[in-house]
Amino acid sequence: MKKCNYGAIQVSDYAVIDASKCVGCAGCIAVCPKGVIENTWGGSHFLEKLSEYAYGASKDKDIIYISFVHNITKECDCAGTHMKPIADNIGIVAGKDPVAMDAACLDLVQKNSGKKLFEKGRASLIHAEKIGLGSMEYEIIEI
Repeated sequence: MKKCNYGAIQVSDYAVIDASKCVGCAGCIAVCPKGVIENTWGGSHFLEKLSEYAYGASKDKDIIYISFVHNITKECDCAGTHMKPIADNIGIVAGKDPVAMDAACLDLVQKNSGKKLFEKGRASLIHAEKIGLGSMEYEIIEI
């Protein structure tokens, strides 16, 4: 409850997010030690917000993005706990289009693992391309 700057979390037997107050930052989920928060985002809403926040943070800026495709784990590294890797280390990806880079990283992880790991995240990339954050088209140039 203390993490939410919008007063959207109420706790009785469990935590519930008031969708009319929630801005979708997911800070509550990141800090909840028990994973007991319930919400009505339905998955895609959160993934779309990720793209929209990234777009807002990068709008009108000339940025070079660098992704280290190492220590790939099932859960987000924001959880702050040691987790066992689920895919081999692939390398470093760099570029100026964050959507192309994330699409390339996703494709590389899936190709390397032989599994459709993180496929749900592709919805975020599709939305990011739709709102103009970047393009899912990419060319990998190995150095």
